Amino acid sequence: MRPAHRLLALAALLLASAPFALAHPAGSPEPSDAAASGWSYLSPASVIVNTKQTLEYHYVVGSGGMVAGDSIRIEDPLFHGMTWAKYGQLVTDPALCTPQTSEQDSSTGMITAHTSTGVTVTLKRSEDAPIGLNTYAYTDVTLDGTSLAPGDEIVVVYGDATRGWDCGFEFSDRSWHKVGIQSWETFDGGVTYTQLDTTPTFDVTSLSTVKTLRVTGPSQAIFEDGADLQVAVLDELGNPIESWTGTISVNHTYGGAEQTLTTNDAGVGHLHVTLSAVGDVDRITVAGDDGSTGTSNPIVVYSSAAPPTEYTYWGDLHTHHGHSYTTDDGRYLDENIVYARDVVGLDFATEAQKTLPIEIDGDALWLERQDNCVGESEDGKFISMLGFEWMGDHITGDNQGHNNFYFDSCNAPLGALLSADYPDGIGAFASGQGPYDFATGLLSSSIHTVIIPHAPLYTGYLYTGEAINNTIRTAAEVYSEWGFNMTPANRAGSIPDGLRNGNRFGFVSSSDNHDGWLGNPFSNKSVRSGLAAIDAPALTRADLFAGLQQRSTYATTGERIVVDYSVTDGAEVKMGQYYVAAAPTFNWTVHGTERVSSVTLYAVQLAPTAAVETLQTWAPNAEDASGTFAYTWDGQPRAVWLDVVQTADSVTGDNDEAWASPIWLTGDCTTGEAIDPALRCPGDSDNDTAPADTQGDTQVNVDSVPPVDSGGKETGVDSGGPHGRCNCGTTGGDSGFGLVVMVAGVILGRRRRV
Repeated sequence: MRPAHRLLALAALLLASAPFALAHPAGSPEPSDAAASGWSYLSPASVIVNTKQTLEYHYVVGSGGMVAGDSIRIEDPLFHGMTWAKYGQLVTDPALCTPQTSEQDSSTGMITAHTSTGVTVTLKRSEDAPIGLNTYAYTDVTLDGTSLAPGDEIVVVYGDATRGWDCGFEFSDRSWHKVGIQSWETFDGGVTYTQLDTTPTFDVTSLSTVKTLRVTGPSQAIFEDGADLQVAVLDELGNPIESWTGTISVNHTYGGAEQTLTTNDAGVGHLHVTLSAVGDVDRITVAGDDGSTGTSNPIVVYSSAAPPTEYTYWGDLHTHHGHSYTTDDGRYLDENIVYARDVVGLDFATEAQKTLPIEIDGDALWLERQDNCVGESEDGKFISMLGFEWMGDHITGDNQGHNNFYFDSCNAPLGALLSADYPDGIGAFASGQGPYDFATGLLSSSIHTVIIPHAPLYTGYLYTGEAINNTIRTAAEVYSEWGFNMTPANRAGSIPDGLRNGNRFGFVSSSDNHDGWLGNPFSNKSVRSGLAAIDAPALTRADLFAGLQQRSTYATTGERIVVDYSVTDGAEVKMGQYYVAAAPTFNWTVHGTERVSSVTLYAVQLAPTAAVETLQTWAPNAEDASGTFAYTWDGQPRAVWLDVVQTADSVTGDNDEAWASPIWLTGDCTTGEAIDPALRCPGDSDNDTAPADTQGDTQVNVDSVPPVDSGGKETGVDSGGPHGRCNCGTTGGDSGFGLVVMVAGVILGRRRRV
């Protein structure tokens, strides 16, 4: 039993006594105490992804009948703060219907209503299309000048295709389970509303044709233990094909394991495999008996006598929206977590909710995110991280950009946009309650924050004329479905522009997908989704957060390319560090998911007008490659990073790429921020203590870095990370009580998972 579950009784007690209740979304009626008269159902029970279809909602009149002026209200389904307007807009005029799209944009479909007896009704939408994605929406259907008897029906048709197939409703690219449609009845002209006891649901099911077997395993594994592979049978959109019941297997080189899937496996199998030999890099092909195949990410094989001191963990830190539901046997499931962990095998993930008041019912949604942060996290298995997105262009103009906030705890509060309604919201970087003020204000509650700007080339971000905080803003999102943010490097807002202006960014990628599709290899807006890699000694919240703080990260365009990057300069310095340099030699090792076509070492001087320099380019034309570069350094401070490009992916056709976080060079012993592993600075006799972390009273040990081990994986981060960072045992982290949160001095309680 998870720790959160053991606290059910306490949560219920606090809920009963707390001055807080979950509000209905803005615009939703206040429910009456009366018992519902009618009931409802849907037809059909399932629809297919990415198609125009028709769905009928049926209201069955109750024992009291209906007369002229009585009406029902049917709410548009919600997807974690968003309506289904993203998938299809609803119109009442057939002339406004539009064809299905192949992009992530919605088309319009027609909504109509009629009765089973021919009595006329009037249908009215809460507002005309297009409806904003974060706008609570509904349909009112009012009975005209006669009556309906018990058992008669009002039928609302979503995607009425009688006027042409363009008028069908376009359902999502993503498959969902148990999408519910809530509805209300009113018999007094809308003075009081009674919510129906029935909330009928429908499923959105995958395509039936297999695109690939998505095979995921650990990036590092111990030879004696073998490795566990997760094998997802995916359609071309990235959905698991839950009806697939074939057999998957590996050849006898890797133990010959096989599994025959049943419908209970929901399109995902698991195989335990043996590994080839210590020092090898295994890429294991899994075959389906229908001819489908897939190959695992590279698995670097170690001996139990010399295991890696760091492992590479994979995640998607940035997605939005999604769906949660309760199964027939009463289990709560968040489909985003299920997809991330149980389908594509991520190690960590974040649904980065947008700040108040953007999302529908944002307060309740944030409580669910906090609950998941606790209840869906298990050390060594999967970590659900808590975070939100703040959009500064809503405050003072586009130069504030979009920034994501991530926490080492599950009890951080949701931020708000600064406005008359939220005077304590987050304002500009350099004035008012800014992002750094918000983050440092949480330190009194032992909550630490990392702030990561995202899509800076697409949000109009400028790095000049703003405050810089390199202890809080330690990473940047170099790639997402918006596109690449590294080039053009001379453009204001690019990642190199941020580096030249003094930001010490580690590199991460994510999806920024708006279907909650964490780590979907095929999700595509402008480009495909990316992934973030964090090198850490263990899969815990504290270690992952320490990796973000210490810039032990790298970014990819979605494939799990293994990248090791360091410097030898009197001592070993790991990726992401800022150190006192003299004669640096850069070292790299890459294990690709395809052949590596190029590896390039780039640098930029820390000066506002500096151009990006190409220090060295290699053309390995091999899956596994390594190299070194002895840099004749001129003593000017620089950020130096590694860029890896592969040949075209055999499944997607894309040339995948990876970017290792920079290593920063300085000759200045007086900054108080650079580490001095080679003891070059006068008076430096102890290289074990880094400058104090300004977020709290702990110190981060980033100086002591032993040599690269025989497997090519850098070693030396203190296995405890920044000690005490998570505070999980005392402030509501993984072992604490994440169901109760302190916000503005008010205890907010909730219970969703059962």
